Amino acid sequence: MTLKQTLQKDIITAIKAKDKATANTLRMVSAALTKQEQAKGQKGELTVDQELQILNKELKSRHEELEAFKSVNNQEKVDQITSEIEIIKSYQPRQLSDDELKSIIIKTIDETGLRNAGPLTGKVMAQVKGQADGSRVVCSWQYFVTFDIYHMQHITLDNFVKIWYNRVER
Repeated sequence: MTLKQTLQKDIITAIKAKDKATANTLRMVSAALTKQEQAKGQKGELTVDQELQILNKELKSRHEELEAFKSVNNQEKVDQITSEIEIIKSYQPRQLSDDELKSIIIKTIDETGLRNAGPLTGKVMAQVKGQADGSRVVCSWQYFVTFDIYHMQHITLDNFVKIWYNRVER
């Protein structure tokens, strides 16, 4: 069953359950899939990779909206967008844990010898299709380069992310 078929089935279920928020969110995602299917040059149904790209695009736009509504203190919209994000995330493949992502990055560094963000991120993203966001891969790479994972095992990726985002926000 394709993602679009799953969404159509779940839209009907949400409508029967009178869950307007879920039904509307799923309709928007379904519309994005339909729009891509009907785009110029698209032949047949979307591939799984294309469906994941569309889901990620929808998530990214929701995250941008969320930040905009947070900045103007519109709590009602923040709650609505947060709910939409959770609904969309439920259709994504399982995301890699920090440890799984760490092992993939270390393996890629060991195999290729790459230490530059661009080429390394490309190699890692090819392996984790849809299971990790690109910004998370880059942040993980930055963590390994900054704290040289081979020597400093005691700093967790989660702690590094907090340190890194605090530094960037200033």
